[in-house]
Amino acid sequence: MKDKLKKLMEKDLSKLDDNEKEELFNIIKECQFFVPVEVTQGDNGIEEVEPIRIKSETGELVTPIFTDLDEMHDETMLTVELDTIDLVNVLENCHVEGVVINPFSKIPMAITVNTLSQLFLPDFELVIQELRGLLHQNSTTLASETEVYLRSKEPLEEEFIPEIPLNASSNRDFRDNLEYLNILKLSKGDKLMYVGDLVDENERPDVVIAPETVFKLVSQDGNEYTWECVDQPFYD
Repeated sequence: MKDKLKKLMEKDLSKLDDNEKEELFNIIKECQFFVPVEVTQGDNGIEEVEPIRIKSETGELVTPIFTDLDEMHDETMLTVELDTIDLVNVLENCHVEGVVINPFSKIPMAITVNTLSQLFLPDFELVIQELRGLLHQNSTTLASETEVYLRSKEPLEEEFIPEIPLNASSNRDFRDNLEYLNILKLSKGDKLMYVGDLVDENERPDVVIAPETVFKLVSQDGNEYTWECVDQPFYD
């Protein structure tokens, strides 16, 4: 697998076709790399092991990583071997912009930490598809009028129709660091999905509203907007 990675790296990355790019990043995702580390003394007197950081040509801090020990050109360097997902977890706490794979090779490859972390995100479309299925199976038909709350950075349109499942909260103070409070009123017979008790009452949503639900603005008081659910074609 590492030999295939090195062969792909020998090419001009801008000229790789879509299949080659997909193969390249799949290999990186599944690969293990040798990471040079240094041992430092922590504030509590306990020794800490951290990846070595160097400055790139553009002045950013990066960590060199290697496919093989032969690529390092320095047998005395202290290293650890990490899976890519473990490497991402380490680097996200080390204040580096990215990594350089095999920096002493003819064609080293630089990748940001953000790009590496995205390799492990679930496919967005699959997540939405699964959530839509859960909404159909687990939504509750309301026995009485119910209010839920949504905070936003900007005012919403006068007719508000979410295109994807909408996270909201039964807690009025949900995400109260955002400027605009939207009170979403649902009538008896409307539906929503409860997703459990709040883990962090100010940050975590506890209800999901179906996509395509139509809300119309009924009143405004300063930064507080009240909306009424007028249709839920998702459930038709």
